[in-house]
Amino acid sequence: MISPYLFNIIADMSMREVPEDFNGGFRIGGRKVNNLRYADDIVLIATTPTELQELLNRVAHSGGKIWWLVINEGKTKVMIIRKVIT
Repeated sequence: MISPYLFNIIADMSMREVPEDFNGGFRIGGRKVNNLRYADDIVLIATTPTELQELLNRVAHSGGKIWWLVINEGKTKVMIIRKVIT
C-alpha cells in the first residue's frame, strides 16, 4: 500500500514549513523541539498557551493551503504539564 507512505511524506513536508521562523518550543541538548511525529500522530510542544495556539495555527495553515490536510478536532487533545517547585 502506498497511501501511508504518501501521507507521511505530505505530513513531513507540511511540518517542515511550520517552524521556519517560529521561535517557540523548548531546547533539548541545544536543539529546539516544537513537535514530535510518529506515524499519523503529531505532538505540538509549546511553553505557553499563546505559543501553542500560534503553532497550531501554523500547522493548520501549512497543512491546508497546499496539501488539503485538516486537523480532526474530535481526536485533538491538550495536555498541560507544569513544573512543581518544592
